[in-house]
Amino acid sequence: MENAPREFADVPAAGSRVSAAKARRDGLYLLVLGCSVFLLFGLALMPSTEALDFEDQYYTAQTLLRHGDPYDQKQVLQVFNAVDANSSADSFTNRMIVTRTNYLPTAFPVTIAFALLPYWLAHWLWMSLTAGSLIVAAFLIWREGAQYAPALSGALVGYLLASNIFILLSTNPAGISIGLCVIAAWCFLRNRYIAIGVFCFAIALMLKPHDVGLVWLYFLFAKTVRKPALLSSLLVIALTIPVITWLAYATPHWASEWRSNLQFYAMPGGMNDPSPAAGRGSGMDRMINLQTATSLLSDNPHVYNAIAYLICGVLLLIWLAATVRARRSVSGAYLGLAAASVLTMLPVYHRQNDAILLLLAIPACAKLWAESRQLGRSALAFTFAALYITGALPWVFVTILNSYYKPAVGFASRLLATTQLLSVPIILLAMAVFYLWTYLSSATRAPVNVSDSELVATEAP
Repeated sequence: MENAPREFADVPAAGSRVSAAKARRDGLYLLVLGCSVFLLFGLALMPSTEALDFEDQYYTAQTLLRHGDPYDQKQVLQVFNAVDANSSADSFTNRMIVTRTNYLPTAFPVTIAFALLPYWLAHWLWMSLTAGSLIVAAFLIWREGAQYAPALSGALVGYLLASNIFILLSTNPAGISIGLCVIAAWCFLRNRYIAIGVFCFAIALMLKPHDVGLVWLYFLFAKTVRKPALLSSLLVIALTIPVITWLAYATPHWASEWRSNLQFYAMPGGMNDPSPAAGRGSGMDRMINLQTATSLLSDNPHVYNAIAYLICGVLLLIWLAATVRARRSVSGAYLGLAAASVLTMLPVYHRQNDAILLLLAIPACAKLWAESRQLGRSALAFTFAALYITGALPWVFVTILNSYYKPAVGFASRLLATTQLLSVPIILLAMAVFYLWTYLSSATRAPVNVSDSELVATEAP
């Protein structure tokens, strides 16, 4: 069988269909297991966690609905105290997170829809949309990978969901944004349900543009489904213009206040400071962008940002060149999105929640696994290492060990802290280089004539 997965290549023709069906069932079972862990643990732990990220979205949108300034902490705090009877019991840090937002105004067309509802109903709808979009996205990604290695795809997708229950507990908009982005990517790649894909991509761009922007650029430059990508951006503009107009009229200083909020979180020792002194490179909600590694060379933001931007800039230019020159093929699409998903994490602020975008790398991993022993093993090693290190399990183990053993001190303590800081960005960087190399190689080797079974997307003349 040409291009058959390795796990079936040596099976006799009579038993090949039976083995393939069994592997597909096994993969589906693994996917369902991962989804079940994601939902059950998320629902079980939800009452003991605070939905701070959702509260930030909800109360800033409430402030805007009440003709206030959503970027003025004092005004948001007044609304927070008026709506939430228990707001005074929150800690100073929690109140700061809820009332000092750093999201773009593009998020308000989405969050206002929730702010029109009572808090308890809006919260449950937000959670349902987060869980639902991610589970649908996981199933679609498994379907793509199952063409080549169904059991492997089911294991990777199931593990990724099971190890990222924190995205459900934190109520971060990344869950909805990434889930809808992956759904839209599948619609665009398969040239099906384009209207749904356009709407999903627009919502994803409005909530978290720095999470899904590079995926949008792939469709814009890959010459596959450029029109739907453009329609998504036009929908974002159409929905955002009324909000920008209202902000400019009611609160003309919103832009400077938004920048002030960004600077507040990014100041030395702040919540978004990537330097070792801030300790944001470890824990269950750690930062994962490349600055957490380059800041070890210098604690000067101008220096560690410049190093990170230089490295990522070179990689992004290579990715863009490969995308522009790539011919239409399933390999090119999967590899291009795999490279985009991991490159997204590196140049600017990202946290552990955002790494669930690595869902888009799993079809490429499955295809390489099926087609090449050497490349397949490398793809699995890089992909699983990234999924593992950005998930919750490593830090659960660390927490358990620290409860039984005395933490290291002195040089050993510094070495452990440095290893924790370097582990995530270095593994992500290695994965980015690997998929970028395979993508660049496939850009010139992809066949000119693509069969219907290999064609990922079609573009009208």
